[in-house]
Amino acid sequence: MISVGIIYSLFFTHNYHNSLLAIMIYIILVALYGSFSSGNKSIFFKQGTLAVIVAILLLIS
Repeated sequence: MISVGIIYSLFFTHNYHNSLLAIMIYIILVALYGSFSSGNKSIFFKQGTLAVIVAILLLIS
């Protein structure tokens, strides 16, 4: 999902920072929902860590 979001935002949108940040926030929310609904907290770290890193880097730049 992250790679599809990155490719989509780079090639099909003009302002890729905003669209990529929105996709990363969506992925973070999905990872949070999955971890809380299953009771397994490691799901967030497996699915959401890369999206958190990308979102932080987008906010810094």
